[in-house]
Amino acid sequence: MLYFSSLIGGNLLSLYVHRNHGKYRALGASGAGFGLSFATIVYDPFSEISFFFMSDGIDAWIIGSLLIFISIIGVKRQAGNIGHDAHLGGAIVGMLLTLAFAPQHMLHSPWTLLLLGIPSIGFVIFIIKNPSYLMVDSFAIKPHFNSRHLRVETSSKEEEVNRILDKISKKGYDKLTAKEKAKLEQLSKK
Repeated sequence: MLYFSSLIGGNLLSLYVHRNHGKYRALGASGAGFGLSFATIVYDPFSEISFFFMSDGIDAWIIGSLLIFISIIGVKRQAGNIGHDAHLGGAIVGMLLTLAFAPQHMLHSPWTLLLLGIPSIGFVIFIIKNPSYLMVDSFAIKPHFNSRHLRVETSSKEEEVNRILDKISKKGYDKLTAKEKAKLEQLSKK
């Protein structure tokens, strides 16, 4: 149950993050693996994780903290071909299920859930409330910052028209700048 719930949780977060990326494809079960790992970390935070090049292990909560931090940064940067969003979603589900089915372990180390769960869940809530935060360099959208606000320059005419039409839909035609009106007229003629 933990494995499949973490798999679904990881996929749901990945689906949410990439809901506007029509060409996005993912395959794997790493979210489920993260769910199992983080369930173990919450269950026994002082278990040791060893690597083949180290003689002594590292406390699991330290590795878990690093993985959460890497996943949050990876979701923002869309670094590599790694499903950081699926990892984070799986980890959250693994921690929550451990809390639900073995709450007695939280009496011994409640700080573990706080250390790992608050940044994870807080980040998910933040990206749900602020979806523009996830605007990253990709094939279609390139964010550029100027001193006043985030300006998005798109790589295709269709995306530029869509951006302007979205602004009209939200704020009305009168709120377009002269430059946006000229651009809309120019793009609509082609």
